[in-house]
Amino acid sequence: MPRLDLPALLDLVIPLDCAACHRPGTRWCVRCDRALRRLATGAVVDVRADRSSRPALPVRSWGSYASPLDSVVTAWKDEGRSDLSTLLGPLLAQSVHAAIVNVGCSPPKASPCLLVPVPSSRGSVRRRGGAPLDGLVSAVLHELPPATAAALRLVPALRHVRNVVDQSRLGTERRRENLSGAMEVGARWRAVVEARRCVVVDDVVTTGATLAEAARALRSAGADAVEAAVIAATPRRYRP
Repeated sequence: MPRLDLPALLDLVIPLDCAACHRPGTRWCVRCDRALRRLATGAVVDVRADRSSRPALPVRSWGSYASPLDSVVTAWKDEGRSDLSTLLGPLLAQSVHAAIVNVGCSPPKASPCLLVPVPSSRGSVRRRGGAPLDGLVSAVLHELPPATAAALRLVPALRHVRNVVDQSRLGTERRRENLSGAMEVGARWRAVVEARRCVVVDDVVTTGATLAEAARALRSAGADAVEAAVIAATPRRYRP
């Protein structure tokens, strides 16, 4: 009896194409991979809570949010391409590593640094069928050196306390208004967060309103120091 070609059979059921250019036969093609590597910047973005404040939150970014990375993030987040976590995880891990070094959580330390994902709104969870970022942040721990991962603790401490609208079509000021006071540290996590160093994690920083609100909520709960890490920063807002 001839052996079944399982990859070919799977491709008939779930068509296999590149997440960015849709070239058939591969989930991620060599050409797009070369283009992706050119986006690496290792930038540090200073996010301000409002126009008058000093830089409130240093954000470590792996690279620039441009093609083909923007297509990959969209496919991963909105099109159910969870397999792309294997591509995005190592990029986010580099940003996380830079953030924990800067915030003073490099091993050895007496207490772990807290890795805090930005919470998804109820609407986005319903639309996407889950919170993709949570799984990606968990995967990041496996991308870091063992000693570094041991100095971290993944803590889903943040939650939304009111409804927020979709931010994709809002400008900078409207995003700040939409998110102002929208997050808090859940009651069960307040004692964990108090006096601890935290790294807030998100996929992309655009205006910085989401990360600024997350940092405010953590500081209000007594966090000692807060930094942030993302996969990419939008070049129209920030430059390396």
